[in-house]
Amino acid sequence: FGRDFYTHGSALVLNDYVDAISYTTQSGKFDVALNAIYDRAGTVAGVDFRQIWNLNLDTKVQGHDVYLGYYTQNYDKDLNRNFMEIGSKGALTKNGHFDYELGFVMSNSEYPAPTTDMEGTLIHAAVKWESKEEWAAKVAYTSGDDEYLNGLALDLNQRSYDYVETPFEDIPAMGYGDMQNADLVKVQAEYRPINSKHYFRLAYDMYAQDSDVAKAIVKDEANIMTFEYRYQLAENTRIRAGYATLDGDEASKNIDDDRLFVEVYSRF
Repeated sequence: FGRDFYTHGSALVLNDYVDAISYTTQSGKFDVALNAIYDRAGTVAGVDFRQIWNLNLDTKVQGHDVYLGYYTQNYDKDLNRNFMEIGSKGALTKNGHFDYELGFVMSNSEYPAPTTDMEGTLIHAAVKWESKEEWAAKVAYTSGDDEYLNGLALDLNQRSYDYVETPFEDIPAMGYGDMQNADLVKVQAEYRPINSKHYFRLAYDMYAQDSDVAKAIVKDEANIMTFEYRYQLAENTRIRAGYATLDGDEASKNIDDDRLFVEVYSRF
């Protein structure tokens, strides 16, 4: 009971600190989690609080991790949000060097008439390679259709704090992250020597979104490159520094953007 970091599956729907009551158990071959998540709804439909109910099921099928997560939230009469995320993760080869990740989300948002209900889907696929010693690489593709609305609570950059890696982690700082009618291709390489205080990461994200502006389709494209270096200064403290650059087209939120970042992260 209380505030904790919650995520599930490929972190496509929920990936954030939330206040919740959580009950977990094991039923046969399934790990079961039931979460009642507190959510402030702001001024939507004139209410301040609407509970999110979440059921997670996890199991193993021939060595593969298979999961299902269902989320439902009722705001008011004929005003509801529902998400279902299913997927799997596991090894592609017996030597353990190649892994895969598949995720699929179905979203349904119901609104009072005359507003049109939204029924959308999001797909995510990734292939990862690890040398088991120092090097790792990944190629990923994520795509949402024209009726997909973003998940419930997504803090897109928790990986730098030792939590999960999300498909969108390098693009929100540049003003992106909305996957409605959008495609994202990610290519990433890591150098992480064993028993070393050093860590290096290079990522390249290709983002494209079609937006309907005044009944005219506007295509927004951007290429974002991120270089990150970490140094473990002490057991609970590290320095993180890097450089990110955005090369966007004329419709981009930022046509060109270059950023340097330095931070000291400590955990107590």
